[in-house]
Amino acid sequence: MTTLTLELNDERLNYLQKMALSQGLSVDELMDKTVDMMVKEHEAYQRFKTRARQGDVERGLALLQKAMSK
Repeated sequence: MTTLTLELNDERLNYLQKMALSQGLSVDELMDKTVDMMVKEHEAYQRFKTRARQGDVERGLALLQKAMSK
């Protein structure tokens, strides 16, 4: 596992701490879940782009927009 250091202003850190606490998580756990969600969204976007290139572009982009709006 790798450690990543972020520089945050006090206001942002306080907000993240409150968010994590409200979900029963540590800030590290909250950030891990957030990064995981972002990676999954990016992977889905890439899959949809690939499908759009292989088929009907308009239909692929419409499906992507529908998935991203959920």
